[in-house]
Amino acid sequence: MIEINNATGRALDRAVDKKNFSTVAKKLLKGENRGTESISVAFVKKAEIQKLNKKFRNKDKPTDVLSLS
Repeated sequence: MIEINNATGRALDRAVDKKNFSTVAKKLLKGENRGTESISVAFVKKAEIQKLNKKFRNKDKPTDVLSLS
């Protein structure tokens, strides 16, 4: 399952093609022999990713990507 959560308050339809994103994610999972696993992706505002980066990595600055497992 591929879950995409938009928490930015802006429409992502123009920026992210959900169908294409899901197709790529499924191919990546299959290529890693993890076809039955799930991926959850959240798009957040800069202030939110900074809070998450501080919480999980102890770095008080925004980042482009956080990967949690």
